[in-house]
Amino acid sequence: MGRDRMIANEAIRIAQAEDEHLSIGCDVERGDGYTVLTSSVCPDMWDANHVRQIDLVCDTDVDAFIGRMETLFREMNREHCKFELDFRTQPQQLAAVLRRRGYVCTRGVVQVYRGTATRVVAARRTASGATGAGCSSSRVMEMSAQSGQSTVANWAALERESYSAYDSGTGFSDRAVRFSLHRLECAWKLGLDYRVFLALADGGQELASEQGSGADRGAGVAVGTCELFRRRGVAKIESLYVTPAARGSGVGAALLNRALGSAIAAGDDLIYLVAAAEDWPRHMYPRFGFVDLMETSSWMKMLEQDAHQTGFLVW
Repeated sequence: MGRDRMIANEAIRIAQAEDEHLSIGCDVERGDGYTVLTSSVCPDMWDANHVRQIDLVCDTDVDAFIGRMETLFREMNREHCKFELDFRTQPQQLAAVLRRRGYVCTRGVVQVYRGTATRVVAARRTASGATGAGCSSSRVMEMSAQSGQSTVANWAALERESYSAYDSGTGFSDRAVRFSLHRLECAWKLGLDYRVFLALADGGQELASEQGSGADRGAGVAVGTCELFRRRGVAKIESLYVTPAARGSGVGAALLNRALGSAIAAGDDLIYLVAAAEDWPRHMYPRFGFVDLMETSSWMKMLEQDAHQTGFLVW
């Protein structure tokens, strides 16, 4: 397969995995040339309330289409309207019309893994021996549907902490945690391969093993988390988060390499993640074997607010 054809094939497979991953736990409405995702669990989470898979016929009135979507989101009492654009988006002038209507663009970059299984094993060994302030040692365990309440509570606490920066006292972080739990429950009930990894600090307690069944067994203190979604040979690494006190101690590397190793062991031939194009982690992932594949763009406007206010909204 030629390089251009390989890249095009990877882009298609990743786009399909993205569509399925983001729809988990959401209400999905498919229109004529577009799909709308919404969530009543967390109506102010942008990733769970947006328009995607936009492929309109060439003579569509783009202004009218955007207006209809804005009306839909207003009627559902959403504070924002968001459009996800990628290489499939038609017509191409949609981005220009969104900009003219006051939408602000946030760009993402899809990075694919071009490393080797040997590299992952070596990196995992290095990371497992890492120590740092506030994290004398740590191991990674995988959550499952049989995990005990304390393990789930540890994960929920990390989720709440990761979202707290976006909570201005409205209770958003609590809603976001409920949505995360809701998505995970939906995925497991549907039989989807959705894995959650936790990095646990020893703290003098016995930890669940790296291949642990998910039982608590003196789980210790959770200092990081990472998710892996698998679909037909494609794996997406998502939601890597490490507590501030544990950063710089190798926890992030251990989580990332555990997710990579899990996908490789399962036989996935395409592993990817999506990073914010202007954020520093985008430049960290190449150290683990990731390279840029393509860009995506999110266009959002806060409804009933001045367009310039959306410039401060970045996630």
